Amino acid sequence: MSTVTQKTRIRQYLQKGNTLTKEQALNLFGVRSLTARVKELRRDGVFIVTARRNGQTVYRLAQPNKRFVANLANQTRGARFFRDSVLTQN
Repeated sequence: MSTVTQKTRIRQYLQKGNTLTKEQALNLFGVRSLTARVKELRRDGVFIVTARRNGQTVYRLAQPNKRFVANLANQTRGARFFRDSVLTQN
């Protein structure tokens, strides 16, 4: 039997266009710490937006625009260039 992780179930749920609150995560997936799972998903490269709606924190997937992706690519290249240049200096 295949075991699907909480992160995977949350990601699949959000990919269907759903939003998710802490209460829903607990009821649907047994997730006690949605904040921790969202942090892990973000670290894995999933773009998740946090919003406040009616006093609750709501999470949803975000589609990064071209400008955001271009800036991220430039930052990554710049960081790699900086790291490589520092490491090659004597």
